[in-house]
Amino acid sequence: MHLLNVFTLGLEKSVKEKGGRVVEKYGVLSHRWLAKDDEVLFQDFESRNATVARKPGYSKLLMCCKQARRDGLKYVWIDTCCINKIDSSELQESINSMYHWYENAEKCYVYLKDTSKPKSGPFKLGKEEEWFERGWTLQELIAPKDVKFYDKDWEYLGDKASLKHFISGITGIRLSVLEGTKIPQECSVAERMSWASGRRATKAEDRVYSLIGLFGVNMPAIYGEGEVKATLRLQEEIMKTSDDWSIFAWKGVQKASGLLATNLDAFSGCQTMRSIPIRTAHSMYSLTNRGVSVTLNLTPWTVDTYLAPIPCQEAPEGNGKSTAGQLCIFLQRLEADDQYARVSLMGKDFASSTVLERVPLSRELQISVRQRNIETEKHAGYERLKGFRLSSDLVELCSKAGYWNAQEQTLVFRPGSPPGKLEEFGVLRNVGLLTMKEPVRKIKLVRLAFDFGFNPTLFLCESSAIKFKPRSTGDEGQAYINGAQSVWGRSPDDSIEWNQLVTTQEKRRALEHPVRRGLWALKGDRIDGLDVYLASSDIRVVLSKMMTESGILVWDLRIDNLRENNSGGGNGNRTSLWGRLKK
Repeated sequence: MHLLNVFTLGLEKSVKEKGGRVVEKYGVLSHRWLAKDDEVLFQDFESRNATVARKPGYSKLLMCCKQARRDGLKYVWIDTCCINKIDSSELQESINSMYHWYENAEKCYVYLKDTSKPKSGPFKLGKEEEWFERGWTLQELIAPKDVKFYDKDWEYLGDKASLKHFISGITGIRLSVLEGTKIPQECSVAERMSWASGRRATKAEDRVYSLIGLFGVNMPAIYGEGEVKATLRLQEEIMKTSDDWSIFAWKGVQKASGLLATNLDAFSGCQTMRSIPIRTAHSMYSLTNRGVSVTLNLTPWTVDTYLAPIPCQEAPEGNGKSTAGQLCIFLQRLEADDQYARVSLMGKDFASSTVLERVPLSRELQISVRQRNIETEKHAGYERLKGFRLSSDLVELCSKAGYWNAQEQTLVFRPGSPPGKLEEFGVLRNVGLLTMKEPVRKIKLVRLAFDFGFNPTLFLCESSAIKFKPRSTGDEGQAYINGAQSVWGRSPDDSIEWNQLVTTQEKRRALEHPVRRGLWALKGDRIDGLDVYLASSDIRVVLSKMMTESGILVWDLRIDNLRENNSGGGNGNRTSLWGRLKK
């Protein structure tokens, strides 16, 4: 660390240190740089340039030294002339050490070159004043204990404590930090990031590098990498030593985003984000070659999209308490079963965990969340099917839990829909329960649902499995529903006994359950659908993708009577029950 002697105006390159701290007391100058050629640089002292006194930046150097002498200090540190920026190793060391240099300073003199002290009343910043808008000046405001402000004529304006309300209104920094009663490291990651949002720097990467000390990390400055890569690297370094989940509580989610923000401005308005302490160690996260590996409780919300609570919340100023519940982020699964991307839903980046009270179904899963890139966007764009299209001349809609479009005969998954009476398995989301007007052989009831992974599921119930018989013709539909409940209704702890699928002679067959005869529980694949033969019923069940006239992608279910078709009926006896899931 080089210091400028305020008496000799000479640069002392070797200053005695003890325990990593300079023994001599010193002050620091915080200022907005002029053009590079107008500032007094390290090389000017090295070459003892006689013209240095004619540089426009020389006067503030003199005034800073003068004020330091008044305060009984022998040295000052000024970033323009106390760093040899030509030496890359010294520059890197300075960037990593600068926060501590400001933190250990006795005084920090802030020079507002475009502001004048009024003759009476509170002062106002000059129209051209940029000090509060620059990236590097954030740490120069936060780190020093004693920060004093001076106008363009070096008239004293006040210190950080006396101007706290004025400064907080401009920067969004909470009063307790400016007063010194709360250290910055006690504030959440999101809150500290919010202080940097909206600030500017000559080099875009410096917006990020100026935060290295504020977060207590070390990382090399790689000029030319761009702000996006620098922002990601900073968050990755923070994650190595912090378990503060508010690092994921940023706003402005774009299509197929990752868990990490790509721009500091994404934390704008996040100064009220607070991390919630976690007593258990299971909710850890780490960076891997497949993205951020994290364990979360996922709740199905809409097709291939889950709601995931994270241990942080928005708390108002003051007591810091909130009754809004934890924040929940939306995660959309990509083609790979364990790969997800962060998305917004209906224009919202977050939901409150209070909405989960009506949707108790969740699972704790370890997943990987990819950062946004070309590969992620490609996988995020695969076709998602959201519901079914029903044939009104073949089925009678008895019960529905999804959105029903009578014109198109589509039944679509309802986001966040709570379990119904037939949802007691604890793993399914019901879309509809149908009775068939013209049963396909023995099949009378059809149930449409999605499992936890949003695979389409089919439940086919033969008449023989229904215990309740209609009292009259008008009671037939309700009787069949009651009968279905007696077959399908189980305790929440029961798992579904899916019919076993085997492949013989290039055909997939569903074997009949040895006990629950007449009930077929078939699970399709969220990407490939289903094509299976019911072994004992001569029926083929097919789920395939299909597009409606309005452009809705749905599953088209075909149930074919093979015996009747082969006996001369051709395709005339093919029964089409429903269509696709909406994209």
